[in-house]
Amino acid sequence: IYKALQLLKQLGKEDIVQLHLWGKIDSRNQSLSKNMNIDSMVEISGKLSKKDNLEKLNSMDILFLPLELGKNDCRSLFIPGKVYEYLFLEKPILALGGDSDAKDLILSSGLGFHFEPENPDEIVKFLIQIFNDRTNLSLVPNKELIASKSFDVLTGELVTVFNSL
Repeated sequence: IYKALQLLKQLGKEDIVQLHLWGKIDSRNQSLSKNMNIDSMVEISGKLSKKDNLEKLNSMDILFLPLELGKNDCRSLFIPGKVYEYLFLEKPILALGGDSDAKDLILSSGLGFHFEPENPDEIVKFLIQIFNDRTNLSLVPNKELIASKSFDVLTGELVTVFNSL
């Protein structure tokens, strides 16, 4: 994502994107943004309370989701908890990563846009397109799928598994 931000800045379009990162963010991210001269486009802050986190997520236009890359050309089966949190907000999700179950879930939700991390040009093209005309960001949330991933439903499925044991 940093490479995409750097390309946007080189194109004179740094004002269209502000990346907000919060939580337990490695300090090297701040150093990297300074070294790449994009620190004006990146805001990094610490952990937030659950309430403040939800408010901040709700204020975002697009939610950023870095995904784990699979090892040795294998598909990643890991689905971060953030995916479920993002689904219920029904906001666009910009995901970067390789082939994974998480990628499939966000794409099938109708909310996701997925890019390979090694292709910042495609990310820039997408960001310019949607910020030039918000109608390019039309979403059709798969409400049935999203509802099936609720905490209550998933917990109920887990209880059923344990009861069957």
